[in-house]
Amino acid sequence: LARKYKEKGNIYFKKGKFNEALVKYEEAIAVLDAQILNPADELKISCFLNMAAVKIKLEHWEDVINHCDAVLKLDEKNIKAFLRRSQSAMKLGRLSAASDDADSALELDPNCQDAVRLRRDIELAARASRQQSADQQKKVFGSFWSDRGAPPATHARPPTHDSEE
Repeated sequence: LARKYKEKGNIYFKKGKFNEALVKYEEAIAVLDAQILNPADELKISCFLNMAAVKIKLEHWEDVINHCDAVLKLDEKNIKAFLRRSQSAMKLGRLSAASDDADSALELDPNCQDAVRLRRDIELAARASRQQSADQQKKVFGSFWSDRGAPPATHARPPTHDSEE
């Protein structure tokens, strides 16, 4: 039954019916959670990753992170979960968390081109953020000193008097 819900979710996703896809993936998770002896973690992981993909399309970044967290509780080495969570953290401006997740993906697979690209994008976003912060500080402090005249001169070191003997 859970697989049927997942397959219906995949069909809805391909048709761009993201909300309907999300409902089907949630139904699959509910069926699997009700199973006592066999939680079918592999299928749950697949559904959580698909739900995260839906939320990426809908740009619901916090939900993507939550779904990826659920995957990583079941499989702490899931590269897709690290990549999707990293992408979402970057979209939310959480560059340190995004960097950590991209690095985790690269530790698991140093040849993962998606992780390499994501890492590069995060570094570019970090540079842009630092530049924006520096520009903002210049504006703030520039207007501060323009309202009060020039900044105080820095005092040169007083001359040292070396006595010659």
